[in-house]
Amino acid sequence: MFNYHVHIKTKLHQLALATGIISSGFMVTASTTYASTSDPSISVALAESIEIETSFVTLAQLFGEELTYTLEDPDKIIMKSPKPGQVKKVSSYELERIAKTNNVNWSKPDYTFRMTISRIGLELSQDDVQPLIDSAIHNEIGEENIRIQLFGFGQNIMIPTTRSLDEVQINNLKLNQRRDNFSLTLLIPEGENAFKQKRVNGRVDVMTKIPVLSAALLKGEVIRQEDITWKEVKNNSIRDRYIISDRELIGMSPVRTLRPNQPIQTSSIQRPQIIKKGDLISVTLKTGPLTISMTAKAMEDGARGETIIIQNTRSKKTFEAIVHGVNSVRVQPNRPLKLASR
Repeated sequence: MFNYHVHIKTKLHQLALATGIISSGFMVTASTTYASTSDPSISVALAESIEIETSFVTLAQLFGEELTYTLEDPDKIIMKSPKPGQVKKVSSYELERIAKTNNVNWSKPDYTFRMTISRIGLELSQDDVQPLIDSAIHNEIGEENIRIQLFGFGQNIMIPTTRSLDEVQINNLKLNQRRDNFSLTLLIPEGENAFKQKRVNGRVDVMTKIPVLSAALLKGEVIRQEDITWKEVKNNSIRDRYIISDRELIGMSPVRTLRPNQPIQTSSIQRPQIIKKGDLISVTLKTGPLTISMTAKAMEDGARGETIIIQNTRSKKTFEAIVHGVNSVRVQPNRPLKLASR
């Protein structure tokens, strides 16, 4: 590896010697520390920080190729590197001890110097493992539409760059009796062939889509197909009186104003009221070739097919009739008129 910084410093030193600015025994220094090679006129800088991908640090990584290329084993392992994503500080005293032990021509400077060793790593996020966990839960529960929430996954989980995120595995998946909470163990790559374990807990919710309104509808308006959208809700939150089919909504009317994107109860809708209380309506009684018509007053609202109470406008008597159409009711021919008690 060519050290451009070292090369420039060396050339500056040689230029200073050639012009007589400094003597041959003087060392050029900078913000980093230097070591002498076999040529006393050349200075080599130690890096203040280095980045490591492997689980160990070699002589060449610590002192650079300028100082170690002549050694018998420049790739000799000196120490363990920090864990991926972490750093380690090495003092000048420790560096000097390593240099002397391994015949590297380097001495600690007069000022305080520490080298920072950083271990490069791949960050493992919750998004990376979510598909793996989702698949395992799907296979265990047998439900397609589920929502999974993880608790306490944490941050800054790193794996070596020499390993792959695809190596993450799941072990010991356990569901509670209600099958809505789980625990599992993640096997996360660590080192060259090892794995570390991380316990993960979570919740499982089976989801169902129910029809809801896309916009608010007022009392009396008719619900159309285009008024309906779908919302995912937890299975265990659906009550018996909630409407779960759009067929139950289309053509119906709100009993009161309905808000958008909210579950709709069966008691919140009714068939459209085509007769309003107080309307003057046409009453028909047909039996055989005989048809009797009269005008009456509606005593209550009514939808098609419903039985309502009407009042004869002349006799003021009330009786029941079946809503046939807008402002139109019929009295069944084969049964006597039933007077209303109201």
